Amino acid sequence: MKDSLEDNWFLQEWMQKGSLQELRNMLVHFTTLRFPDLVSQAQKQVEQTQSQEQLRTMIDRLFIATTDQQARDALMS
Repeated sequence: MKDSLEDNWFLQEWMQKGSLQELRNMLVHFTTLRFPDLVSQAQKQVEQTQSQEQLRTMIDRLFIATTDQQARDALMS
């Protein structure tokens, strides 16, 4: 059963899109909590970003950002 799930391209695509959406939601939520003035910019960035790795990098950089400028730079990375 496990092998057939791993080979199912539809399921893999669905799981990847779900993860992508979760990362997008996480980034916007975190920005809302820590840098509310940058929420609009965060929303624009997540709409344009198709890479899970890029979203993870932005989240990591937002997590360590201490100023609005550092957070703004993180969103542009």
